[in-house]
Amino acid sequence: MFGILFGWILIKKPFIDSDSKTAIIVFIIGGWIATFTMPNVSILGHAAGFAAGILLSIGLMAKAIQ
Repeated sequence: MFGILFGWILIKKPFIDSDSKTAIIVFIIGGWIATFTMPNVSILGHAAGFAAGILLSIGLMAKAIQ
């Protein structure tokens, strides 16, 4: 979910206000901190999900723009 939101920030910069961007980035940072500090959490799983979310959002936005 955070990967999709981050991809949206990358693509739709002018359409997201700065307060929303800040909130999303704070949640993403908090999620990554939790990933690295909590025991028995799959770092690779979270990284792959984040990357897949970014790629998915880029693909969906590219398709919507056309």
